[in-house]
Amino acid sequence: MSKACHRAPPAANRADDHQPTRRAGRQRRASKPLAGPDTPEDAPFTATSLDGLGKPLQAIPYCDVISGWIREPLVTDAAAYLQRECRGKLDAKERKPRFRRSGRPALEYRQRLTLRQPTRAALEYLGQHDFMLNYSEFALDRFYGTANELRDALQFIIAHALVTNRGDQMVSVCFGRKGFTVYSGQRGAPNLSVTYADKASKVAKSAIPPLHDERRTNGARAHRRKQLGVMPDQSDFWEENQCFCYIADTEGLGRAYNNAMDGDISLPRKSRRKPKLMRIGSTIINRDLRMGHQLIRTLGLFRPEQLSMSKEAEAAGCKMEELPGYWSIMSVISIQNLYDRLNPIIRIDRFIGNIDVNANFNLAC
Repeated sequence: MSKACHRAPPAANRADDHQPTRRAGRQRRASKPLAGPDTPEDAPFTATSLDGLGKPLQAIPYCDVISGWIREPLVTDAAAYLQRECRGKLDAKERKPRFRRSGRPALEYRQRLTLRQPTRAALEYLGQHDFMLNYSEFALDRFYGTANELRDALQFIIAHALVTNRGDQMVSVCFGRKGFTVYSGQRGAPNLSVTYADKASKVAKSAIPPLHDERRTNGARAHRRKQLGVMPDQSDFWEENQCFCYIADTEGLGRAYNNAMDGDISLPRKSRRKPKLMRIGSTIINRDLRMGHQLIRTLGLFRPEQLSMSKEAEAAGCKMEELPGYWSIMSVISIQNLYDRLNPIIRIDRFIGNIDVNANFNLAC
């Protein structure tokens, strides 16, 4: 008889044939802890320049649109000079401003200027005059070698980009016939981020559209609060105005939520710091860890009210489910959605970790 006939049956078969004794059960739990279904799906990580945003061939920051008021209208030669120093169209309209300054109408401002893709010379010209900045769009175009790298970088921004202190704003996505655009809030918000990857660059030519990331600031008060001028340092600007995060403490997030739901607001309470365990059969479940994963999966997804179609797509009779990027948006888990929906209940900043990504790789100003 061969030795294979004397092999012991598998552990599962032995467990079915013989019921384990109490002593054997204690030894098994001491030697090998029970594995529950609450094991983290994604271990915490720290991305590098080759992760997340990838390694773009080139990254070009530039001023897309800048708008403000001046006291004295431009003469013909000055307007022609600014038009030559702008890649886009220059708008110069003489009218009375509708805002008020120091409780009085700002009647001293007589002309509104809007410059599109101005050069550094045009910005320096505005800096020499009494120019009051009240709207700006600063953009960053990242160029990739393949469409797959571009898609992965766009998905990374949607999932991990975080903008805080936004009030009750919610992320919205607008689908077009060629792609989609992600907005961090509503139009006209003081601070708004815009991201898309389906349009050609305004400052360089490329066979593959760039990953366009944009920061819009609306209002003179918002510019003063951010200390943002006409010519900010591009590296410092993007270092301060973009942040990529992930949930570093899923169990702590679930524990804080359970504490908020179980607490009685009429009585003083102490926050529970130990995990809440529950036994189901031979399995031990960490209810805090389970709640943390449930919050991330449910609150991080995009909801139908956050999705819309462009006027062109609606006129063409397109269905939203058939537009490019729809299913990738519906499957992504966005930390911005989680922050907006959960932060009014509990402060989740202490459970968030920053992802160290070299987002300003080789900035070409």
